[in-house]
Amino acid sequence: MQAALERFLAAELDDILAPPAPGAAELRALALFGSVVSAVPAYRAFLDEHGVDPAAVRTGADFRRLPVLTKGNYIHRYPDRKSVV
Repeated sequence: MQAALERFLAAELDDILAPPAPGAAELRALALFGSVVSAVPAYRAFLDEHGVDPAAVRTGADFRRLPVLTKGNYIHRYPDRKSVV
């Protein structure tokens, strides 16, 4: 955390406030998706139940087609994270 604070304090304000590069948000979303798929067994089970192959999610368009998470279809279904490990 200290390193992140030091990078922030050393950064130029114009760089911090600059709009992100085109496609940057999409790349971050895809990277987060990959991390979650790797780390959360319940999410992998959710995707499997919805017929989604995580390896096939490679573009922003693929990401936008993912099933929407709701309390009813995910949170209440997996109340205990250990239940699907």
